[in-house]
This record gives sequence, structure tokens and C-alpha cells, in this order.
Amino acid sequence: MNHVRTLHAATLELVSNLPLKQRLINAFTNHLQSLEPDHFHGALAADWARLHADLTAHRGVGREEAVVATVRKLSPSELEDLAGRIVRLYRDAAAAGPSLRMVENTGQAVAEDAQTLPLLFSASA
Repeated sequence: MNHVRTLHAATLELVSNLPLKQRLINAFTNHLQSLEPDHFHGALAADWARLHADLTAHRGVGREEAVVATVRKLSPSELEDLAGRIVRLYRDAAAAGPSLRMVENTGQAVAEDAQTLPLLFSASA
């Protein structure tokens, strides 16, 4: 899975109806922790490195992961800022990558190497 798809999956975690702290933890542990700065081009590598550092700034206690310890200590506005940074990194990485066409999730099979991203919502009701 390329970094844009990984960021897309993390963004989908952020729109669930769980508490924001849990959504951030899920986005990081299920998707983002596998990303490295060299997956990104130019300034996006530095953006990712800063975001990763901010998501893992505190050491966990016992078996607690750093992201859990960090998120536990953040204010609501800091949590919202981190979520927004993940979404913006996804937007910027998608814009910087090869031409991607957005497709509605119709359940049809798409080749793994197809340059597509599913829409986060549908225009039809």
C-alpha cells in the first residue's frame, strides 16, 4: 500500500463516531506508524516527521504505546489540530503524487496498481 492510500485509510479512521482520542490512536496504530519520512517527497517528509514526533512525544507507562500516552495528555484543541494535520498531509500527498482520479466506491474490483482513491462520500442520496 502506498503512502497516499495509507493516509487515506488513516483519514477514514478519523471520521468514525468514536471519541477523537481513540480515533487518533486508531489512525496511528492501524495505519500511520508504518510510514517513514522517505515515503514522502520534499517538504511533506518534514511535515510527516513533525506529525510523527508530535503523536509520539510522550513515553508510555509499562506496555502503553507512546501514541496512547501522548494523546491522553492532549487538550481538545491539540487533538483537533493533530487530526487536521493528518487530513492536510493526506490532501497534500495526494496532490503531489501522480495524477489520481477519484472514484465512487461502487463495489467493483479495481486493479491494485490503478491510480484511484475512493471518495469519502457519495454525491447521490
